[in-house]
Amino acid sequence: MAAKILSGRDVAAVVKEEVAARVAALTQQGKTVGLATVLVGEDPASKIYVRNKHRAAERVGMLNRGPGGKAAQVRQAIDKMTKPFSLSELQAECPGVSLPTIKRELGAMKGEGLVMLTGRGRGAKWKRLG
Repeated sequence: MAAKILSGRDVAAVVKEEVAARVAALTQQGKTVGLATVLVGEDPASKIYVRNKHRAAERVGMLNRGPGGKAAQVRQAIDKMTKPFSLSELQAECPGVSLPTIKRELGAMKGEGLVMLTGRGRGAKWKRLG
């Protein structure tokens, strides 16, 4: 049996196309697809590796680094909420979005009359209006 030489670039291109199609399909269903990374330490090679993973994810539609991307993610998650929700529940729906960003967006939406806070402390719940 003769050996077959595979082109890594051709295989990678096919895989990227498949991933992009799956990401687009999930996004159309209202699901958020993302990439989370944790960089521990200051190793330059690790920083490059993580940066390249983020770039690859962005190319297939998994990351949106545009202005307001994270704020839009928070608003989309709130729009999907059908019952009152806690801050921790909203955090779970917005991976990769910092707590201060979530709180800032909730405050803005409260000012716009789109959400209201019921209760205080750990038992506090947010409610979408309208």
